Amino acid sequence: MESPKVTPMVSPLNGFFNATWTYRSDSDFSAAYATYVPLSPTEMDYSKGKTSLVAWVVSNCSARLRNEFVAELMKYIDVHVYGSCSSHYNQTRVCNRGKMSKCLKKYKFYLSFENALCKDYITEKYWDRLGEEDVVPVVLGGADASDYSRVAIPGSYINVWDFKSVKELAEYLKYLDKKPAAYNKYFQWRSYYK
Repeated sequence: MESPKVTPMVSPLNGFFNATWTYRSDSDFSAAYATYVPLSPTEMDYSKGKTSLVAWVVSNCSARLRNEFVAELMKYIDVHVYGSCSSHYNQTRVCNRGKMSKCLKKYKFYLSFENALCKDYITEKYWDRLGEEDVVPVVLGGADASDYSRVAIPGSYINVWDFKSVKELAEYLKYLDKKPAAYNKYFQWRSYYK
């Protein structure tokens, strides 16, 4: 599933259909990237064994807003960049695709930044990080903060739209790094959803 910015329009079919089936919530048929299911409570210290703070895996180097945001964030906090764009940040970290979970397990946060800011556009960058790595996704996507609140699991992520500045976000991540109880609140959803 791709954003409209990188999906070509199928011109011969214009006007042929009078219904839409997309990721957008205002489509006739909405196909969200994933969904969640309610569960029952458990407790665990998810900060235990974490040795690094922030990771970002990126292969599309041309998403200007996202790149500028990360460059600004790096002024305040250490961000480890993986993927084909890591050299743009003077880093050479490598993690093979099949070993991503193992690489990310040591991090507390993962930058789940979409390559385009489009209404309801939330992809694997968020959903895949809810798995076995036990990282908190820091999200940048959708058209505004409300896109995640409509689609994503409540309490499972940190939305950059909720902060007045990049520096304020960095300070909050540092705060969570020092406060395991506050950090662990981002995993309480696992007691209720799957």
